[in-house]
Amino acid sequence: MATANPRQELETQVAERAAQDAAFRSRLMSNPADTLFQEFNISVPQSAKVTVLEESADNFYLILTAPTVSSDKLSDEQLESVAGGGMFGCGLQLFWTMSCSN
Repeated sequence: MATANPRQELETQVAERAAQDAAFRSRLMSNPADTLFQEFNISVPQSAKVTVLEESADNFYLILTAPTVSSDKLSDEQLESVAGGGMFGCGLQLFWTMSCSN
């Protein structure tokens, strides 16, 4: 079984805690960045926006992650890697740090 990525693990921890702790849920809804820092020691950059949405019986949310394919052209090195059977991929780490590897 594959291990969840760090973002999925954090989302699971936050959701479970919010389901069991009304005070935590309220703090998370009113000030998510401060709550994530206080409870999980996760620093949210001031330029990042964290939005907490609460589902109801009549309202649910489907969250789409940021696209991983860039509209920029590939470099010659990246094209050679793909043509040679290699793989170039990018992934979102936790919330807002982009990392790429060959």
